[in-house]
Parts: sequence; structure tokens; C-alpha cells
Amino acid sequence: AVVSTQSRSRYYAITGKMEQARASIQKIASMNGININLESIIIAKDIEKSGSDHHRIQSIEQQLKEFIAYPVLTFETLIMMLTWFLTALSYYGFNFGWSKLVPDVHLGYIIAGFSEFVGTMVVVGTVAKIGRRRSLITFLALSVVSFLVSILDVNLGRGWNLESVSSLIGLFFVSAVFSCIYLYTSELAPTSHRGVVFALSSGSARIGSFLGPFVINNLYEMTHKGVPLGVLSFLGLMCIAGMFYLVETNDKEIPNTPAQVKARRAYHTYRF
Repeated sequence: AVVSTQSRSRYYAITGKMEQARASIQKIASMNGININLESIIIAKDIEKSGSDHHRIQSIEQQLKEFIAYPVLTFETLIMMLTWFLTALSYYGFNFGWSKLVPDVHLGYIIAGFSEFVGTMVVVGTVAKIGRRRSLITFLALSVVSFLVSILDVNLGRGWNLESVSSLIGLFFVSAVFSCIYLYTSELAPTSHRGVVFALSSGSARIGSFLGPFVINNLYEMTHKGVPLGVLSFLGLMCIAGMFYLVETNDKEIPNTPAQVKARRAYHTYRF
């Protein structure tokens, strides 16, 4: 609720709705037990100093025009859409395909659930320690390694093989990516376009979630397992390459408009 309120106050401010912005800030203050005199805060001047246009008319037409006017915003959004697609594709593919991958489906779901919980907890520390972008690159790379290892035919005994174990390990890294992209997308997208970027990314994830079970349950039987796992690995490498283009958002000011998205790339480097 606090995150939602903060985003709303920023949105109101950049669209010139200062009274609504003050009311939103007042709500945050009251939730935290803080007394604040909002009349002494001149939000408009703060917005002008940050390079935002509080006179803009916020509309879907305006947003679409800015996707064209600022290719960097479009490219960053496409990278996140691909990452959301791959994450949902692999996450739901494995979670609806354990009957094909492990000898004991009940034990498989228990281990998968535990790995998801641990993966989510690990993200909390890594995104603060090494940043959002590095965390995503690391988890994506490790998931790709897990996909590739799963192609190997190595029997481990009692019905288990290298594919079973590696798939469960891969789900750990995929779950970590899933947790991380929610935070990274919200900080990467400007306030003026955050809803649109999330809608496009989530829509891509829904397509991936539909295709995922088909990839694991059907393609495994129709082709060699190296085909679907190879596709997942290739998409993962594409996402990793795209991550190097994106900027780090940890401890950075969240952009309000596409102009700030473009400006923040002035000091960006493509190194890990």
C-alpha cells in the first residue's frame, strides 16, 4: 500500500495535480505517524528542478507518442517484456511438468516449493548487495547453465537423473528472477509510463505462462528434450545480453518522464 501511494503521489505531481499529490503525501505521513506541513512544500518547483514536465497531458496517445520519440524507453521495455516472457515460460513450464521430469511428482513439488521460497529470500539480500541488474544477470546465467546441464543423460539411481536434479535447481534461479523483475521493472520504468510498461511486461508473462506447460509436457514427447531446453537457454542468453544495455537502479532516483530515462544513460557503462 505504501509503494502504491508513493507511486501515485509522483504520478500526480508530474501531471500537475498538486492537491492530489499533497493528499497522497499526507497519507504516507499519517501512516508513519509523522506530522508534516504540506503547505510549506512547493512540489511544482521540485518537479521543475528534476526535469519533469508537470504541464504534460497524461493520456494513452501521449504515452504511445513518447515510445516513438524516445527509442531508449521502447528498447528497455522490449528487454523487460522478453525477460518476463522467458521467466513465466520456464517457471510455469517446470511447475506443470514435474510428472515428466521427476520420478516422484509429490516429492518434486515439495522440493520445488522449498526452492521457490529460498530463491525469493535470497533475492532480498542480493538486490541490495550487488544491485538489481547484476542480480538478474547472475540468476539468468545460472538458470541457463541449469537448462543446458538438464540436456545431459546421466542416471543418478532410484529413478532420478541429472535432468531431474538440474531442473529443480533451475527452478530456484527462475524463482529468484521472477521476484527480482517485479522490483527492477518498477524502478526502471518512468512514473509516467510505469502502468503501461507493467501491462506490457505482464501480458508477455501471461503468453509465456500459457506456452510453458506445452513446452515441457508436449515438446518433450514430440522431440528430443534438448530442443525445448535449448530454446529456453537461447532466450536466456538473449535476456542476459539485453540486461547489459539496461541501467542499474539501486540507490538511484526513479525517473518521472521518458526524458529522464534518456538522460540517465549519460553515465551508463555496459560492464557487469
